[in-house]
Amino acid sequence: SGIAAQRGGSRGWASGLGPWRPAVAVLWLQVVYFPMPEGVYVLGLLLGLFAALVSVGMALIYRANRILNFAQSDLGLVPTVLAVDLIVFSGLNYFVGFFIGLAAAVVLGAVVELAIIRRFFRSPRLILTVATIGLSQLLLVGSVLLPLLWGEEPVSARISTGLDWSFEVYPIVYRAEHVVALVMAPLALVAVAVFLRYTNVGIGIRASAERADRASLLGVPVKRLQTVVWVVATVLSFLGVFLRASVLGLPLISTPSYTALLVALAALMLGRMTNLLAVGAAAVSL
Repeated sequence: SGIAAQRGGSRGWASGLGPWRPAVAVLWLQVVYFPMPEGVYVLGLLLGLFAALVSVGMALIYRANRILNFAQSDLGLVPTVLAVDLIVFSGLNYFVGFFIGLAAAVVLGAVVELAIIRRFFRSPRLILTVATIGLSQLLLVGSVLLPLLWGEEPVSARISTGLDWSFEVYPIVYRAEHVVALVMAPLALVAVAVFLRYTNVGIGIRASAERADRASLLGVPVKRLQTVVWVVATVLSFLGVFLRASVLGLPLISTPSYTALLVALAALMLGRMTNLLAVGAAAVSL
């Protein structure tokens, strides 16, 4: 009976983890079988937060439109390239370039939803999913052509905040850009959670994600809320790509974009598609 009670307790503990189990399992495998110095874990946490921003945005769009958005990472790439080019080629301050890129992300998300996604509002979800693949290619071309506005070629530049901070967690020396990213990324994720839970717009988004037809009959402006979802998802993607560019540099080719997309897809699956907290945790653990 004692053994049975222990087994029951173990099963109860495991079931209590619920959607967090995949993230915990990945971390357990890492710590037990592939131990690393503390500084590398901190860097992994930082890169995981960047991936979580992209993944949570992808989960929001899945909840709102029931599609896998293959253009998710590229939505953030275009405003990031704009912001980085303004900083590198025009000499703007890091934070001024960031806010211009943030505004561009808001505009891009709204334009994409109004001009492209809304046209497929009543189309089969498979067709809309394929449309996001075409959108991804269009955005990639746009990110390559943007530097031509300055008469320059695309650059893989690592932008600097201009702040002279540094500290070491063996074996990696962390700079001010790492600190800014460690602060901004969690704040953005918390802001999304608060927005969805405690604001009228956020509650409307959750309602329309559960039953769009029912919410529409109750007077919820489903189409307008989907525009808000795409704007929020684009902003999250921009934050993830921009902060990564300040730490590792702007990707010069599309391969890192596809890598980010694969991580986002994996986190989405491990987080059961719609559980935003579990999706974010899975992205960090990966």
